[in-house]
Amino acid sequence: INFIYNCLSLTDKLIKSDEADNKIYGLLKETFGAVCLAGIGDLYKVNIYFFWRLADFLGYRPQLDECALCGRQTTANGQKIFFNITENILICNECVGGGLFIGEKTLENLRKIFQTDLGEFIKINISKELISITEKAKQIKLSEL
Repeated sequence: INFIYNCLSLTDKLIKSDEADNKIYGLLKETFGAVCLAGIGDLYKVNIYFFWRLADFLGYRPQLDECALCGRQTTANGQKIFFNITENILICNECVGGGLFIGEKTLENLRKIFQTDLGEFIKINISKELISITEKAKQIKLSEL
């Protein structure tokens, strides 16, 4: 119940009042259904998925395919990649101007949030790094209100 309350509270803080949005309603419905089926250990995955999909629907989807500064593709190939949480952008090793290092697996899992449904995302093994990045991004979005 506390988890569902936190989802509703976050939604209430981030959306404008009195505006219907079927995508957000569908996300809430999908999330609450998954909470009933997910084990306690999977709730952090549901939380990560919920936050990033909500951010996406509100126009804050992170740019995850190329360096926002130079336009180079951000595939691993041994290069370090940084995620600027404030701007929701990736920055390559050559353009580093600020951001947190994001590992290859974490970046792959962050991309999967936007490519799969919640049921598939729950099956993925995620890193503590993704949990940390999500919590920091959530704090930043809430502080901007």
